[in-house]
Amino acid sequence: MGSRKYQNIVIRGETYPTVQMAAKALSLTEGTICRAIKLERLDTVGLGCAAGWRMPISVRGTVYKNSSEAAEVLGVTRSAIHNALHHGRIDKVGLPSPKRKKGKPFSVGGLSWPSMRSASLELGFGHQYVFRAFKYNRVEAKHKILLAVMKLAKERGAVGSEGGSINVVT
Repeated sequence: MGSRKYQNIVIRGETYPTVQMAAKALSLTEGTICRAIKLERLDTVGLGCAAGWRMPISVRGTVYKNSSEAAEVLGVTRSAIHNALHHGRIDKVGLPSPKRKKGKPFSVGGLSWPSMRSASLELGFGHQYVFRAFKYNRVEAKHKILLAVMKLAKERGAVGSEGGSINVVT
């Protein structure tokens, strides 16, 4: 049997002759002790999160004491901070999302909407109903859309100039 790799291990002021004895005394595994030695974290081994060891977080040049403080100041959750760290987006955490693509203007029967989605919702359909009707050229769905448009135009007092046909302005 070869010589032991780690000997005379000092954990929080207490010296243990071997990894096995340290693990037994602290009710930990030998692997946990060895990892702590490699990471130079013997002072907090076996204490869990309550140990007070918190990783400082730097976001856009500001250093926070830990992820909880960063999350509170930036108005996000701790998991958002850790997720951003993991994915390399820490400097974007807490910023507004980039602007989403806006829909194309859409017109049917003399009425106009900023997008097919807004038309679908205002006409009482699901949010993709109008889009799918035109994408897959569904005649029956287009007919339902035209009926809904005529009903809405009548309610609004607007009269379409297109004579009952469906034209899409993109």
